[in-house]
Amino acid sequence: MKTKNTQAQPKVKNIGFQAEAPAAGEVIVRGGITAGQPGQTVNYANKWRENYNPMRSLSMLRAVSLLESGERGDTALLQWTYRFIERTNTTLSGLLSRCEAPLAGFDWEIKVKAVKPPGLSDAEYQAAAQKQKQTLEDAYNAIDNLREALLHLHLADFRGYAHLQKHRDDGGAVVHLEPLNQYCICRDGLFGDWFWNPNSLFTSSPATFLGEAFRIGGDQLPLEDFIIRECQRPINRPGLIHTVRMNQCEKDWDGFIEIYGIPSGVVEMPPIVPQGKESEYETAAQAVAKGGSGALPHLSKYYPNDAPRGTDPFTPRLKRLDESLILAGTGGKLTMLSERGTGTLAGKVHDRTFEDIADSRARSIGECFQQSFDAEILDRAHPGEPHLVYFHFGSDHSEDLKTLCDNVLALSQAGIQTDAAWLAERTGYQLAERPVMRDA
Repeated sequence: MKTKNTQAQPKVKNIGFQAEAPAAGEVIVRGGITAGQPGQTVNYANKWRENYNPMRSLSMLRAVSLLESGERGDTALLQWTYRFIERTNTTLSGLLSRCEAPLAGFDWEIKVKAVKPPGLSDAEYQAAAQKQKQTLEDAYNAIDNLREALLHLHLADFRGYAHLQKHRDDGGAVVHLEPLNQYCICRDGLFGDWFWNPNSLFTSSPATFLGEAFRIGGDQLPLEDFIIRECQRPINRPGLIHTVRMNQCEKDWDGFIEIYGIPSGVVEMPPIVPQGKESEYETAAQAVAKGGSGALPHLSKYYPNDAPRGTDPFTPRLKRLDESLILAGTGGKLTMLSERGTGTLAGKVHDRTFEDIADSRARSIGECFQQSFDAEILDRAHPGEPHLVYFHFGSDHSEDLKTLCDNVLALSQAGIQTDAAWLAERTGYQLAERPVMRDA
């Protein structure tokens, strides 16, 4: 039976409440906007964030302040704002969806390492590798939300980090990977330990205001129960600046349209207005000035509000802002911007760009699983054995295999030797040196 940690937790004056400390080995679940422990009733007062819209009065000064708080590890409001701009900024939302699309279509597999460790014969190596492969396949197939977990780790490229907690059955096997809300995670400084922050407290000193029980890597929340992925250049960082500038540009554009988009102007009244007819003349002039129809008195003059410049200044500005964000979101893939047209060629270029981006991120996600999941499973099921297999997640390059082999052959004929271990890794083939034929 689990026992709760009875250690007194410090009171937080600016919030007025504190979450119950998790017990050792207790799993975290998302309970609405704020999260707690299984069976814990989420207090209505803890849902304060549902009533807070960070887009209201979002200025450049506010955006910079949020980014600076994030550098100190106080990420609650920053991550909550990220969540909003991903929904309201159409360019960022489209970029996120476009990057996720090929990622969601990738398959995972357990691969055998190409390089055989010393001390094993070929038969021993193959036999041990097949057993380990079956172990890892069973472990991954037991997870009920693996696809969701993979996509959650991908959000680290946009939000800066992503956390999964391993939920286990009674035997200790991982059966679920819980994606934790990023605004319920904070950090002790720029590179310090992570802390579980269920009530999204505003603090850059989580060890003081939350306590050691909430430290990810402490006794209550051991690090081996988490899969964590970080990104040093998150896309949402320039995305937040882009949102502020785009909103300001569109606000000015709306004002521009109000003045110059709808036909309007100024009416100069005739030099002599009959006495007692002033109000009638003024009413007629106002109707025409606002774009209405009607007749003006003799000698009246109408001056339309023509545009003060010959070109639209807002479309180029918004285009430039979008190009900057896409440039950051695609890792400098300028073909996304330079390839013109909407035909087959442009579509293939764009699809290939996003496939390359997704494949690179998928391999990074795979490395996180190799370090934080594969090692635990293999050490437990095959103690003392070297790790001979690994989790692979990414695109299938089988269609390029012939091209790769042709290139290797061409290099060989030119006298350039290809590294056998690298080639085995890329092709999946078990390579062996060809015996030298000697003359009789």
